[in-house]
Amino acid sequence: MKYINPIPVFLILFLLMILSQKGAAQENNLDKKITVEFNYHTIKEALDIISQQEAIPFAYNNQKELNKRVAGIYNKISLSAVLDDIFKETTLRYKVIAGIITIYVDETESKSIPQKKTNTISGYVYDNSSGEALIGATIYDVTSHKGAVSNTYGFYSLTLENTNPVLSFSYVGYEKLVEDLTLNSNIRFDVRLKFGISQFDEVVIQGSKKDPLSTNIFSADIITSKELESLPITFGENDVIKAIQLKNGVVSLGEGSSGIFVQGGNTDQNLVLIDEANVYNHSHLFGLVSVFNPDAIKNVEFYKGEIPAQFGGKISSVVNCQMNDGNKQKLSLKGGIGTLTSHFSVEGPIQKDKASFLFAIRRSIRDIFQNPSNEVTYVPQFYDINSKINWNVGEKNRFYLSFYNGKDEIKTDNDYSSTWGNSTLTARWTNTLSSKLFLTFSGVYSKYYNNLEFIDSKKNYQWLTGVEDVTGKLNLSWYISTNNTVKVGVESTYHQYVPGENGNSSQSLFRVNALEHAAYVQQDINFTKWLGANYGFRFSAFQNTGGADWVPLVITCNISI
Repeated sequence: MKYINPIPVFLILFLLMILSQKGAAQENNLDKKITVEFNYHTIKEALDIISQQEAIPFAYNNQKELNKRVAGIYNKISLSAVLDDIFKETTLRYKVIAGIITIYVDETESKSIPQKKTNTISGYVYDNSSGEALIGATIYDVTSHKGAVSNTYGFYSLTLENTNPVLSFSYVGYEKLVEDLTLNSNIRFDVRLKFGISQFDEVVIQGSKKDPLSTNIFSADIITSKELESLPITFGENDVIKAIQLKNGVVSLGEGSSGIFVQGGNTDQNLVLIDEANVYNHSHLFGLVSVFNPDAIKNVEFYKGEIPAQFGGKISSVVNCQMNDGNKQKLSLKGGIGTLTSHFSVEGPIQKDKASFLFAIRRSIRDIFQNPSNEVTYVPQFYDINSKINWNVGEKNRFYLSFYNGKDEIKTDNDYSSTWGNSTLTARWTNTLSSKLFLTFSGVYSKYYNNLEFIDSKKNYQWLTGVEDVTGKLNLSWYISTNNTVKVGVESTYHQYVPGENGNSSQSLFRVNALEHAAYVQQDINFTKWLGANYGFRFSAFQNTGGADWVPLVITCNISI
């Protein structure tokens, strides 16, 4: 008979006994009553809370479903019941292995778990007192930590999985509005924010790893009409261009100049728009005043460095101005007299909550009291007019008609005069095709002219230069999800250039006509909580329509990142 050493046998039995007792103890942990609260934590965070609070070990891999958020209050509930509840809409399961609660994915049930349905809430954000659409208002769901920003027309779209979102609507200078909603299907929800500043107690600012709402546009500055009123002013005149000159990366020629040199570019390399219409000369009184009447401007977007693909033709910067839509609630008058100008504006409803108008006029005042003479060689003068009508047709359609006309003139006592100015006309139609699709069609007319005239006893001399544009634009915004927005568009412009004419064809330069076409696609996407991108492609073609000695067709491609 062979002798067997009993010591290793007893050692193995002892170890098995310890492991079985430990496993049994861990099995008992599943029956342990715990008290815990989850405030929209991820499942991984919830497991960490339980582990730290109850000293219970968990083992898991980086399963994707661990990032799903859970919420609930559990008071003296068994651990197994808590795990069953937070795993109920996932394929995650658990079992005890060697005394550790191990989390795994049940592949047999992964296909049978129904996918969470997403619903979209969309609408417009308005000023409560005037009915003006608010550009750049923030819409944020405090439960899912997802948000959106209203576009140029005040429209927003937010896609959520949560059926009971708590939405916070906010805008600088306005009271925050919080709404508890039920989201079982796509819904339309318009809001009106009240102007005012809330009183706060002491505020402690702390850093946080979570950024509830971020944007992937880093080189844009937004100037609102209310912010414009609070900025330092020159000669008692609030001015958009003077406000832009205060921004980083912008250089001017000095006080009293409306020229802007951005990132080393020249003044003619800036794209200046007013309600989508190109303004070729944006100054009055030799640069002391810009063409933008503060009474008529609602919002200004200033892009430098990174220019979105929807803009093209210039390489330094974009100054995109939006005119006031007009008060839809009540008639409002505004006016005043400053050092250089006098101004007056009126706005009000054509049909309350449906249609409104704006009319604003501004002119110089020195020329009213003084004429050119031997003592004063010349006296400059100017005026500009802004007007706009907007009309809501149903819930989906909106029509806008904007007009601008400005003129400068210099006269001397020896019958010399120089006149220049801009005129623009913009007609726009917007349509909410669905809760995720927003369509805009624009027809734009723009004109700039410069006329020199000298009259003496022998000859009446004139010289006219200018440019005239007619543009059609079609833009579509697709809000795929909260973290993914795609914009596409096409446009075509007919240019008519007047290099110089004086009424005598033999001494005039021939006019040049051309077509300029463009198409773009742009995407704003967040890949993770900490990584996102905003990029786009713009294809341009410049085509001569008449006889000339230069290249008849030029095609370019611009990439913005």
